[in-house]
Amino acid sequence: MSGPGVSGQSGDKKITNQLSGIPEQLKLTKGEIIMNLGNLEVWVKGLVSAAVSSAAGSVTVVVVDPVTFNLQDGLAKLGTVAAISALIAVANYLKQSPLPSA
Repeated sequence: MSGPGVSGQSGDKKITNQLSGIPEQLKLTKGEIIMNLGNLEVWVKGLVSAAVSSAAGSVTVVVVDPVTFNLQDGLAKLGTVAAISALIAVANYLKQSPLPSA
């Protein structure tokens, strides 16, 4: 295998040499790294989902008060309602599901 950053050692040996100074209790196996990334991915998707669904749900104010909240003159007000709704949903999500531990 050749290319930039490859010194001729096999990939596993190169990684092993780079990890030689790290204490054993801090080393993760490939499976543990993938699992942690999977947990983080699920957490981020949940966070984005909370924000998007609450912002989209705030469009219902157009039905309640179409004069004030509409897509022409009231677009800024509608955007404010959507942003505040998303912020509250994100705060609630973080309360329920704090940052995943590594």
